[in-house]
Amino acid sequence: MATTETNWYGVKMLFRIVAEGRPTERGPDYDPKSTLVEERVILFQATSPEDAIQQAEEEAREYCGLELVNGYGQTIRTRFLEALDAYELPCGTQPSRRCEVYSSTRVVPRSVTDETVVNRLMGPTERGRNKRRKFADGEIMTAAFSSAASADTDEANSARGTTGPCDE
Repeated sequence: MATTETNWYGVKMLFRIVAEGRPTERGPDYDPKSTLVEERVILFQATSPEDAIQQAEEEAREYCGLELVNGYGQTIRTRFLEALDAYELPCGTQPSRRCEVYSSTRVVPRSVTDETVVNRLMGPTERGRNKRRKFADGEIMTAAFSSAASADTDEANSARGTTGPCDE
């Protein structure tokens, strides 16, 4: 019986994430006009690039099926942009530490600055603002912020020599 050889592929997929509904509050980072574009690279074991893309399309449908509520009480919806690109790991490489799972190149005029390249490919960063919070699961964000606040309190108490609620 013949066995079908498989290889590993990193498949990049593009998604657009929107917050729908009226927000229950508007913090300083809330931007009603923004959406989030997500690039995901997922590993698949497949017999061909076409097989990897087919598996990625199934994964994308499942990923878009998740429905979350952000910290502003809005429903977060994810839409697959039907954009995929498969990258075969070199020479039958097994995924491991420091293994390249996706690579893409672009020809760019020498006159384009490094900052422009980064902004176009990665998006500009805005220091001190967290505009992505609008697209995160509210329960996870609440837990994360309360854990961070608790850690800050514990650190401050430790520095003052006082104890926290779990210390005796």
